[in-house]
Amino acid sequence: MGSIDRVESTHSHSSVIEEVKYTPYHPQDTLQSIEIRRPSEKSSCCDKCLTAIFEGLRTLFLRVWRFFLSFCFQRPVYRLPNVKVETFLEKHEIETKRKAWHALGPDKWKEVISAKDHEKGKEAYDEPGSIESFEKHVVPLISRFLGVKTTPELYLKIHEAACWHFEGKWTDTLMARDRVGQFRNKEYGVYRTYVADDTNTDADWQEFRKFKPKLGTLQWKDETHKKRILHFTKFSEKEIKHMMDLMLKQFYDAVLKPDLSKEEKTLAICTLAKMLDWLHPPRDGTSRTDLVLLQKHLTEHIGHPAILQDTRCIKKMRLEHLVKEVTEGLSAWEEASNG
Repeated sequence: MGSIDRVESTHSHSSVIEEVKYTPYHPQDTLQSIEIRRPSEKSSCCDKCLTAIFEGLRTLFLRVWRFFLSFCFQRPVYRLPNVKVETFLEKHEIETKRKAWHALGPDKWKEVISAKDHEKGKEAYDEPGSIESFEKHVVPLISRFLGVKTTPELYLKIHEAACWHFEGKWTDTLMARDRVGQFRNKEYGVYRTYVADDTNTDADWQEFRKFKPKLGTLQWKDETHKKRILHFTKFSEKEIKHMMDLMLKQFYDAVLKPDLSKEEKTLAICTLAKMLDWLHPPRDGTSRTDLVLLQKHLTEHIGHPAILQDTRCIKKMRLEHLVKEVTEGLSAWEEASNG
């Protein structure tokens, strides 16, 4: 569940966006797989060994320190928030969705841990507090707001719940709790590194480049042209909220049409997920928030969540592959719930 985003601390400012327009995402125009902290291919064996030793010692120190902090300091108590809501489901429908949301019981964590890592258990990912935040904060929060239209305010409340354990460098996150539940602003520039291969060509970034206003800038990491760096555009919090409002409006205009098939609803849900990933609303914790939101929308519009083979699929996969992953994940969830 950890983020692989990076931050550049700068203070440049751009003009305010008065009107935001964007082109709908299409299956043939796609994002691809993401690089995750791989050592340089030019590094010597000695450099790699020293790096491994340093990272091992650093990890050990952080674990000991986190263990110490857990006894000396107690996190503030999380309380479910109140949010202005607009419901689109009847009460009896909401109760049905709520039963599906809780159907896996103690195995609920399987919806936010990749299926390929389930054998390692709920603590498969080395981020103390992440599962606790999900089980104790996110699950009851979504349960309360099922059948309610997602808004930027609710998005931030989900982000706050999912990232309640953030403690900056002590949890290897880009921010501490004082910045969770807030959109990023122009103070920081966030970027990601993508692997360039046969499935990640210039054509795959066509729709991203068409998006207005410009969501980011792509550049090669070095002369080898093996990796691309995506620098997300620095927006103000007001601009991000405005763009999210438009994305959500387009989503509900599409998904609430009468007589939509399951496939059409899944496509609309996945399209919104890709759009929000491209927007990257908070500095850190975007991926886990988008994943929870995906599961909320699947529960509301399809009938239940999904067990995904790779929970990083939103930011890694092109849209048509994401739709396939989610469709298979829905079937996997049905098998788990019946088992």
